[in-house]
Amino acid sequence: MQMLSPRQVHLDFHTSEWIEGVGAQFDAETFARMAKEAAVSSMTVFARCHHGWLYYDSWRFPERVHPHLANRNLLVEQVRALHAQGIKAPVYITVQWDYYTANRHPEWLIRKPDGAHEGGPFSEPGFYQSLCVNTGYWKFLQEQTLEVMELLGDELDGLFFDIVGIRPCTCAACRTEMGRTGASRRFSHRAPAWYSPLRRRGGVPRWRVRPSRASRRRALREARGRDRLSSTRARTFSQR
Repeated sequence: MQMLSPRQVHLDFHTSEWIEGVGAQFDAETFARMAKEAAVSSMTVFARCHHGWLYYDSWRFPERVHPHLANRNLLVEQVRALHAQGIKAPVYITVQWDYYTANRHPEWLIRKPDGAHEGGPFSEPGFYQSLCVNTGYWKFLQEQTLEVMELLGDELDGLFFDIVGIRPCTCAACRTEMGRTGASRRFSHRAPAWYSPLRRRGGVPRWRVRPSRASRRRALREARGRDRLSSTRARTFSQR
């Protein structure tokens, strides 16, 4: 068993489309040297943020590359510069918060029994309209993850999956699954906003838990045996 790196930095990089010149003044050598001088042993760098933008030159989803990404090779340069200093560079991918996707695919949003989505209205700032991985969103998440793995190949140290939670949902996909499995659709959304079935398993219908577990198993299978996956907030896979 390999131990986690002793001094890890999460380089939070949720960057709005209103911000220009992203990475324009990036100097890979200076970036990595500063991390080395700070005794950092692992730094998470971003592939996709909560705004839904990508920070590499995507060939599968070019429309999702940040519109003001001046350095189209930013992610790869960050990884290689950190590796040159002996620092690991796991790659961050958001899962259930993605404003770009939520705006364009309302059918992929988590739905409450009254049809409302999680999070605030789209007319207000924020990116908290949660996505359901029982929907077609799963296929996009899978393809984008595989693209990052192909992009970095043997240079990939790990994947940091963020905002991975188990939430009640009555979207069309979940209602279809409940009908197929015979699970009850009756539950309450009166719990406080921070409530999660992970905190209180008693009395939670199995269908609320099973989809996310199945999704994680599929992710491991699709990784084709590459032991480089990690996730946060909900589950930990393994990190090389």
